Amino acid sequence: MFLTALGAGFCYGTSSVFTIMLPMMCMTPAILGLGYGFGISAEGFAIFQAPLGGAVVIGGLIVGTLVPRNVRPRILMVVGMLVMAAACLLTATIHDDKALLIGFAALLGLGMGMGYASIPNLLIAAVPPQLQATTASMVAVFQSILPAILPVIAFTVLNSHIATVMQGAVFYTDTGITIAFVIGAISALLGAVVAVALPRRISQLSAPGAESTSATDVVLAH
Repeated sequence: MFLTALGAGFCYGTSSVFTIMLPMMCMTPAILGLGYGFGISAEGFAIFQAPLGGAVVIGGLIVGTLVPRNVRPRILMVVGMLVMAAACLLTATIHDDKALLIGFAALLGLGMGMGYASIPNLLIAAVPPQLQATTASMVAVFQSILPAILPVIAFTVLNSHIATVMQGAVFYTDTGITIAFVIGAISALLGAVVAVALPRRISQLSAPGAESTSATDVVLAH
């Protein structure tokens, strides 16, 4: 249970770092000559965001198709996290090619979708219905904590790689941007390691004191 929650945290944390860094990198004015940036607006960033969002849906559909065919969600989560790690590493190396960055964003979205869809399947396999609401809340805590911590770590590093400050806006060096995406890749790889560490055969937790209700039981309300 703990490993599932931790893996979920790394999955959401990686997506948090990537989805914060990518728009910041793309919206930086190219005229600054930092080695990155296209000077696009928030509206213009849609060409990066739309493929990412569409790929998330595709990743979820892949998991939804394979799990009923007895493909273990643990394996799908490992694959999803490795795909996310690859997307972060590729983005860390290339900052000035729009087409490639759009492709990397879509690749990350595919991994995100697979990771996001694998998590509830892992919970359902490990936890009886009586405990699923409680354990889902525990997982949600990890899904909130790590996405809050990892961007702070990334910006702590970025603050040591400031290129210039203009009218109160801080712009970072190309090296700093690279390191930030590497942090996202490390998070994804840690998530993959955690997913590999999950038991191959999951034995469902017991729910002490929980009684099953048959279809013939009558429930009286007063």
